[in-house]
Amino acid sequence: MPDRDPLQQLASFGTGGPVDPLPATEVRRLGDRRRARRTAVASVTGVAAVLAVVVPAGLYAARDGSGGAVPPGTSTSAGPATIPADFPLDREAYDFGENGQRSGPAAGVTVEQPLPCGRDPLASRPVTDRLGFANEGDEFRDHRQLLLYADESAAAAAMAAAAAAVEGCTTDPGTGAGTGGTLTWTALPADTGFATATYRQGVQEAMGGRTFQLTRVGRAVLQVAWIGEGGGDVAGQSAVTEAIAPAMCGWSASGCASPSPTETPGTDPDPAVKEIADDFPLMDGFPERSERGEKGYVGPNRTIEPIALEACGAPVPDLEPRDRLLGRYESAEDYRTRQLTTYADAESAVAASRALVQAFKDCPSDGPDAEGYTSEHEVQKLTLGGESWAILDRATFDGGQTPFGSTLLVVRVGRAVLVEEHGGHAGYPNAEGIQELSQRLATPIAVMCAFTQAGCGDDAEPSETAGADGGFGPSLGGLRLGEDLAQVESAGWSLTGTGDCRGLLPPGGGHMEGAMYQEGIGVASVVDALGEGTPEGIKTGSSKAALQDAYPTATFTGQADAERAVVRLDGPGQWEFTLFEGEVVSLALVHDDATCTA
Repeated sequence: MPDRDPLQQLASFGTGGPVDPLPATEVRRLGDRRRARRTAVASVTGVAAVLAVVVPAGLYAARDGSGGAVPPGTSTSAGPATIPADFPLDREAYDFGENGQRSGPAAGVTVEQPLPCGRDPLASRPVTDRLGFANEGDEFRDHRQLLLYADESAAAAAMAAAAAAVEGCTTDPGTGAGTGGTLTWTALPADTGFATATYRQGVQEAMGGRTFQLTRVGRAVLQVAWIGEGGGDVAGQSAVTEAIAPAMCGWSASGCASPSPTETPGTDPDPAVKEIADDFPLMDGFPERSERGEKGYVGPNRTIEPIALEACGAPVPDLEPRDRLLGRYESAEDYRTRQLTTYADAESAVAASRALVQAFKDCPSDGPDAEGYTSEHEVQKLTLGGESWAILDRATFDGGQTPFGSTLLVVRVGRAVLVEEHGGHAGYPNAEGIQELSQRLATPIAVMCAFTQAGCGDDAEPSETAGADGGFGPSLGGLRLGEDLAQVESAGWSLTGTGDCRGLLPPGGGHMEGAMYQEGIGVASVVDALGEGTPEGIKTGSSKAALQDAYPTATFTGQADAERAVVRLDGPGQWEFTLFEGEVVSLALVHDDATCTA
């Protein structure tokens, strides 16, 4: 009988069929080949071809645009001639639940247009294609559109027309009637890393209004319009733009290797900056020895090629860094590369880490490749540092499991992002492997406190700084009562407002405050803005009986159909639950000394 095909043996691995162990040399050969395929991707610097999949225009049917269209298959400039149907225009959209209404993304979705003094500046040049998306709640509307122009000069002209229209319409008498005051148009600062201009239309000193954020990448223009209560949250709006804009890089002739500054020359980070200390313990926690001896260790240094990843055929985003340090370890079937990257600010680090993670969320299955392997991607949220994830890659062959895979850990603290890629058989995804990686990264994560707003403190030990819990009591949305600004920043939340009472916006943006920061207290209150519930499993929709089972010490006040429940914490604070007709409708953590209200 002829020898069994090694690939056929792999196909039956884990499927109930016979598994004949492959010779060690064959397993290593296949594993090394697959590892080489997965890592041999050109390094991307800047926002480099970020998520830019240049698809032949003929694969997409032409859609009618608001200003004309091009024939199918006709490329007028860089990138596809039409907007792909799966363009992520709805990325980072807020979930309004049953009270919300979404439309699109689709060509026919109507959105709010910037109309300074009745002029539509974006229509100053005909578009070749258009995509719209509308997401609406009771008091807030999130409208987006992507406009594709014939070339970069036409797109730039549309942006210039918008700036001129706003500059020529500081007051808007044509739309001021019935608003309680004269509407004004103002330009607002916003830093997204791309060529962005932000304009607000509203009544002076009034809440809400309309804010239009326009961003050009090559011959594509993205408009994100926020209308209503929370319409002035430019930081949250910019986070949405930062999440979407990298997918536009395919329409730029130069990609995004040299992104246009946000209307201000000279704002790009200096690639020559060296701010990571030479003695940073990047390789702390690596195995003590290698079967290959000293040759198993390389670094840490800045000459190792950065980790380059791809998902579904596209390079994974690698936003413009300030500094980067790498270290590598190799042994038999154990390959580890650890990379620390710093960015200009925490917002940039948030954008970089989430863009990386989002690429794999958007690509749950990749393949099969030329040799028949399919990569199955799973993203797990972890609790390391400020925010962290494990990205698990398991290779299958013809629907069956194989022993090949890798584990990628991504950890952000302040304005720094730590990534460890673990391949070979030792890096195959499993719970024990994730726990081991997390423990081995403890010291580097702790010392990343140097890249937070508060720093590490003169006398702080690593275990007491970044990555430590801080505050007291349970966590809700990544925050604990009493935490300071550095911990708030590390958790991905952002401050809004001024004075002793400042609101906190949840990770990923949003238009409503999910927590309050009070001078002298730190985090004073946190509502369940992300719908995660308590560690004991009580969330919106839980019954009163479930609440009582989870918290036997809870005290109830009010009437049978409208009650308030309080659960004391081990510290100066409490859980507060609101119930209606025996069901939890809201919950929050509240500090005893909190006086600030949203």
